[in-house]
Amino acid sequence: MSNTRKKWNVKEKFSIGFEMEMFTLDRKGNIVHEGDTIISETKKNFKEVYVTKEAGKHMFEIGSNPAGDMRKSFGDLTHNLGRVWEIAQKKKLLLYPFATYPGEFHPIINSSIWYDLQETLWGKDKFTINGLCSGFHFHFSIPQKVFAKKQKVLEPKSNRKEQDSFISCYNFLIAADPVTTTFMQSSPFIQGRYLAKDSRMLFYRGGENLNYNGLWHDFQIFGGLQSYAQTVTDIAKLIEKRYDIFKSQLIHWGFDPKLISKYARRLDVAWNPVKVNKHGTYEQRGMDMNLPSYALGVSLLLKYSLKRIINEKLEVVPSDTGIYKPFKLEGNKLYIPPINVVQQELQYLSATEGLANGKIHRYCKSLYNFAFNGANEGAKKMAKRLSEMLTEKKTVSDNLIEEIKKAGVDSVDGHINKKTAAKLAEKWSYDFLDDIEYTQKLLE
Repeated sequence: MSNTRKKWNVKEKFSIGFEMEMFTLDRKGNIVHEGDTIISETKKNFKEVYVTKEAGKHMFEIGSNPAGDMRKSFGDLTHNLGRVWEIAQKKKLLLYPFATYPGEFHPIINSSIWYDLQETLWGKDKFTINGLCSGFHFHFSIPQKVFAKKQKVLEPKSNRKEQDSFISCYNFLIAADPVTTTFMQSSPFIQGRYLAKDSRMLFYRGGENLNYNGLWHDFQIFGGLQSYAQTVTDIAKLIEKRYDIFKSQLIHWGFDPKLISKYARRLDVAWNPVKVNKHGTYEQRGMDMNLPSYALGVSLLLKYSLKRIINEKLEVVPSDTGIYKPFKLEGNKLYIPPINVVQQELQYLSATEGLANGKIHRYCKSLYNFAFNGANEGAKKMAKRLSEMLTEKKTVSDNLIEEIKKAGVDSVDGHINKKTAAKLAEKWSYDFLDDIEYTQKLLE
């Protein structure tokens, strides 16, 4: 996970952490390959801030220290963002907050053994997609007895109640994916053209369900939205299967098995929207990168939902009831749609239509109502971006499309030239800076 590599040993029942990936721009809004500059200068000046490399030389990742208190953990994230902005300004750079850059550019991929392994398997052209997209990742600690921290493996023989809780949360996060991706969508334009309201989802996940030849089109087991699980053993076996395929393919390409074991651990070889992380967390990683206030709202949505499932001992049940009344609570059963509806219909509608689609709007509203039922006004105020989107039926992607239109570009058929892309990216970068301050006030 980012800066939690050494610090995820917190004892709170509900520990939360975050990661944000972002791009570096020059003062005019053009992509520049200055990720290493940001990282080295931040480490030199602010040792408490963890930043690390991402796939592209124009990218870096910033994270938070995990904590049970949302104000504390997200406050740490905004603090870190503020420090990194100081570095960027000193170096005459800007930070870009959205999941895809609106104009065309050619990413340069960082060189490392880990990236070389992946590039060999997925192909250079496909792997380059990693340099075109950025995301926001939410982490939530899994039940302690289900995960062996030293061995970094799941424990199928753990306490039955904790197993049930683990599976319910895992399946819930998969069902929640079309909601979180809708609320966080910020990538309507990629390489100068409109693709979808969530272009990153199509480019990155790909596959038949999304009708797009993206990065994981031929490798859905590694990067597609996976199916629900019935037992901890199911997930443990899926993890082993992924690792065996990854390892056997690399051996086929001539890599030393010892090298593979050193750089590719079992829980590392998964890029699915929902995964079990080696730090003992659920990781919701299918979302676009976005402004901090939107990330805060979605994080609260997930936190309150997961806390309810665990504290109220809810059984998350896929059923036809979940199609027509998603996230309906009946006794101790929380109904979610069958997996084929989530995979084949809802994730596609989320990417292409967002809140303009009635099914998606109702789906998002249903989860919002479940999550914040009984929550205090302070929590609802911190999540106000979500209620605003539900009322206006507009996401950040919708707003970006409107700004592109105002700039004189046909939002669907037109090509965004370099000058227009840079001008808009510059503006959106300063919006990012303003939103950091706005989010800090929300947290206060």
